Amino acid sequence: MAGSVALGTEVDRRVNLVAERVSIGTAMRVARVVARLSLAEAAVRLSVAPNTLSNYENDRREPPPEIVVKAAEVYNNQGLLHVWLEHCPVYRALAESEAAS
Repeated sequence: MAGSVALGTEVDRRVNLVAERVSIGTAMRVARVVARLSLAEAAVRLSVAPNTLSNYENDRREPPPEIVVKAAEVYNNQGLLHVWLEHCPVYRALAESEAAS
């Protein structure tokens, strides 16, 4: 059992390291490609225009939280949420205030 906890901790550490270095747009694009969805297919499943999804993936627009959560579900990629949380200003401020107390 202790080994699985260590493994989980190591996986979390690696996910957090990647999250610090990757934009949410890049993470969304990679997750979509890994899920083997075209931009058009993903846009339909996310209920957004293909141009809008392209803007998110190319960091021209910040995706709203509900789109990131839905993308994580559609792409079956929860790591996407880790990346988003790492870049989310509200979450970062909360984490920093908790660390300071």
